[in-house]
Amino acid sequence: MKLRNIHALTLVEVMVTTGILAVIIIALQTVFTTGNMSWQTFEGKVTAQRQARLALMAMSQELREASNISRTETASSVSFTFSREGVGTVVYSWTTTGNDAGKLLRTADGTTRTLASDISTLSILPIPDVADPTTITINLTATKQMSNGQISSVALKEKIALR
Repeated sequence: MKLRNIHALTLVEVMVTTGILAVIIIALQTVFTTGNMSWQTFEGKVTAQRQARLALMAMSQELREASNISRTETASSVSFTFSREGVGTVVYSWTTTGNDAGKLLRTADGTTRTLASDISTLSILPIPDVADPTTITINLTATKQMSNGQISSVALKEKIALR
């Protein structure tokens, strides 16, 4: 009889231990899943922000020394062309359609390179600016969709003084 009670107590202890262990494992998995989702969201935001900042910085540096700036805008695309001493004609273009949708492209000397991907909006205002003909403003929004379905977006604005 005593042996049977010992086995019953051992079985109860094993069941309680298993239950506690299950609760701990579920808690750890919840923490891991939440942390992973936060990491993906943060990584998407950082990626979008980095691309937008690098593109805006590259455009700003070139546009400061630009001349003969012209802009072409449609409902789904923006392009602007300018001349730069020592470089020649440079074209920046962005579109929401086709193979290059969402990409900010720079073309000079027949060579095209991608400055940024995941660009959702781009505007260059105003050309020419009647109130201040020495400045233009670039508005750029980068949007990144993560694998978990969340969307990270960053909007940047740069006012550029032309030389």
